[in-house]
Amino acid sequence: MDRNSFTRSIVEGLVDQYVEEIRRDPKRSVRKLVDLGGQFAKGRFQKQIIGLMQSVLSNEKSPYYTFAQEIAEDTDLDRLKTFGINVGLNSWTVGAKMIREKESELGYNIPWSLTFHINDVFFAFLPEEIQRLVKEGKACGIYTYLLHFTDENLQTFSLSDYHAVAGENPDCAFVYFLPPGYVRGQNQNISEISSLSNVMVSVDDSCAGWEDVLQIWKENRCLRAVHRFCSTREEKEDIVSGTWLGRAISAGASFAFCFAAPSYPLAERKELESYLAKIRAEQKYPIFPMDYYADHLLIDQIISDGPCYLGILPDGTVTRYDGCLEQRTKQNIFEKPLLEILKGHPVLE
Repeated sequence: MDRNSFTRSIVEGLVDQYVEEIRRDPKRSVRKLVDLGGQFAKGRFQKQIIGLMQSVLSNEKSPYYTFAQEIAEDTDLDRLKTFGINVGLNSWTVGAKMIREKESELGYNIPWSLTFHINDVFFAFLPEEIQRLVKEGKACGIYTYLLHFTDENLQTFSLSDYHAVAGENPDCAFVYFLPPGYVRGQNQNISEISSLSNVMVSVDDSCAGWEDVLQIWKENRCLRAVHRFCSTREEKEDIVSGTWLGRAISAGASFAFCFAAPSYPLAERKELESYLAKIRAEQKYPIFPMDYYADHLLIDQIISDGPCYLGILPDGTVTRYDGCLEQRTKQNIFEKPLLEILKGHPVLE
């Protein structure tokens, strides 16, 4: 057994113990679990996160105690443990170290995760191409993969090929961002996703009845989130007023992702970023809200100084985020290996 496997075995056993304790006594047990994390924190990112969590939990009235208790009670223990360790240990610890070493060796940035934008066209490339990219990503230290299913036609497709990729990479964390209303009449997909311990599901809250969809995932004890694409002033007001998060909490979400639409004004986009960061710091709600792009780049910058984002469109076109928009480049992931794509800064069209 190598060192990383040994460390994982120890962490898994300790997490099993502490999750059960969190259900009984969240305040005491969460603090103990965070202190335990401090003992394993070696890199600057891990130490910064642990320090932040210890500061947050010094507030006896923090709603994050409620957050921890509810996620421990409503989520399958194996799923919670596997996903959490894959992100916290494999991605942000072991993977982060690999990324820094590779960046030092190669002289260019490597992202901590990959984002896939998927519609029915992309099915032609599964499972071989996705599996190839995950294999190449893991060799660089990338252990987190974010899959955005954006085409309503996906309602008629099975996602079994994607499940196979997640199942064959149990050391990675996958987040499925599902299109509005997805899972209605999709009993096979519900069953398959629910069997995967390394997948979190996020529900698009733009359609009527999304609360019922989220409830399906809660009943299956999955890790679950909601996401919102913000493109109007009314949607922004819904978010910054706290109404959006209030609905998400009532529906049973543990995480909430916000995306600003490409057409959304920069000033409004920055206001959203500031609001989400502010309410996390103020500990106002028992849910963890994130600005998808800004917080992705924040994590990446802490891991390896230079922020780096890499997305892939359905036709294989690579995208990057320039601080305002996710934009197409002239690179295509189906024409070159991942490291060749990452070499230097892709030229925008």
